[in-house]
Amino acid sequence: MLRGLAGATFIGPELTLQGDPTYDAEKVGLVYGGLQPFAGVVLNVRGGYRIQSGANSPYVGVELVGQF
Repeated sequence: MLRGLAGATFIGPELTLQGDPTYDAEKVGLVYGGLQPFAGVVLNVRGGYRIQSGANSPYVGVELVGQF
């Protein structure tokens, strides 16, 4: 569900579901990415809120993707 912006950049919602019979967590947030800080490297930034029993908290992540 990402939406393309100017150039190769994009933005969109993020939903992550994790768990097993004894564990349950969800992340709801926003992703902005497609930035190219260096040739062959793409930068994505994400942030939102993590919902887990007794441990709710905001989260921020940075992802670097490179080709080699």
